[in-house]
Amino acid sequence: MAVDIGYSLIQQTSTFLPAHRRVEGTTGRRREKGRGSSADLVRPLSSSTSRPAAVQFGVTASTTSSQVYNNRQLSGRAPRPFLTSTVFRSQDKPYHIAMGVGYDSDENTVEECPLADGLRLVAKQELREDDVIRTHSLRAMRNWIRKHPDIVNCRTDAPFLLRFLRTKKFSIPMAQDMLERYLVIRQLYPQWFSKLDVDDPVISDILDSGYLVPLPGRDEFGRCVMFSCAGRFDPYKYTSADMARVHALIGESLMDDPENQIKGYSYVNDESGLLMGHMTLWSFSDLKRIIRCLQSSTPMRHKSTYFINVPNFADKFFTATVSFLNSKLKSRVKFFSGQKDIQKFIDPKYLPKEYGGEIPLATMIVELKKKLRAKREMLMALDDMKINVNGKGKIISEFDDMQKELTGSFRKLEVD
Repeated sequence: MAVDIGYSLIQQTSTFLPAHRRVEGTTGRRREKGRGSSADLVRPLSSSTSRPAAVQFGVTASTTSSQVYNNRQLSGRAPRPFLTSTVFRSQDKPYHIAMGVGYDSDENTVEECPLADGLRLVAKQELREDDVIRTHSLRAMRNWIRKHPDIVNCRTDAPFLLRFLRTKKFSIPMAQDMLERYLVIRQLYPQWFSKLDVDDPVISDILDSGYLVPLPGRDEFGRCVMFSCAGRFDPYKYTSADMARVHALIGESLMDDPENQIKGYSYVNDESGLLMGHMTLWSFSDLKRIIRCLQSSTPMRHKSTYFINVPNFADKFFTATVSFLNSKLKSRVKFFSGQKDIQKFIDPKYLPKEYGGEIPLATMIVELKKKLRAKREMLMALDDMKINVNGKGKIISEFDDMQKELTGSFRKLEVD
């Protein structure tokens, strides 16, 4: 179905201070105005500094942020989880920074978000990640966000920024481009990416149907496995936007996990029960648009996608939709006739009991909703991020050019 291609193939889907407020930092040099050079962005901070971040950036913290930052030293303290919207104030006006989802992390700490030995090895081999690169890259991302003229509010905690850095194998310019796109599409298409509330009646009902669940175990490569069943989604009761928000909700809940960031995701999609209603749920233009969004803007490593039980009448639909993917993702798509083929790639015990596994799907749904409720505040706070969208900018132009290329709709697609 549309979203199984659109999401399953692609996703299964700070600080901002005025540039003129730069002050002398811990290196003993005055920061240059404006964006500065890339070399300046990754220049290491002195390990001997102990001034709070607010002081380093030349602003006065409000009462709330004073309690969070000014009453502790940055050196020698492990990062701690927090959920708060911190406001730093310059002499002119407040700036909302670092929405506070994830970790209150120290920019000067090399061991920020340290990894277990096994995961550290995979990160080094596949992503070129080590402690020094990770620390310098995080600092570069934060400085870029702080100086970006259009970013008004953005998370700057390490788990969030590492989503983009790890997806782009620590290419800082590519990670920055993806983060900017991520912020833009959230504002361009709020019907797909905002109000991710597990207690929303529509979302809750779709979750209860068992349409989409992350499996409790990982595949043979340690990847998180997303399992969907098209027949459990009612296309005559719910909309394509409802479908998109369910995928976005579950995806966002998984993205901060370092193992998911490093090892990536696999997708298993059971298309039994697929109806014409599923195929006409998405217009041709919206389907291509959301694939473009998720392919270039979603920080997830999509490693493999499996489809089973695809009915004959949907062959042309799937062929057309797969054509929207880039060559790398196309090469990772496989179609199988039945669930036994999937058991070659996914340990059967991790599949729902209805598919030969050990845990009933209903139990998986209960556990999923518990995890989503535990992260509800964080997921809802994503809507607080904001970027000023430039109507003539590159990202908007890309979508405008794509719209001109599109004609017709999958409602007109001929099927056998």
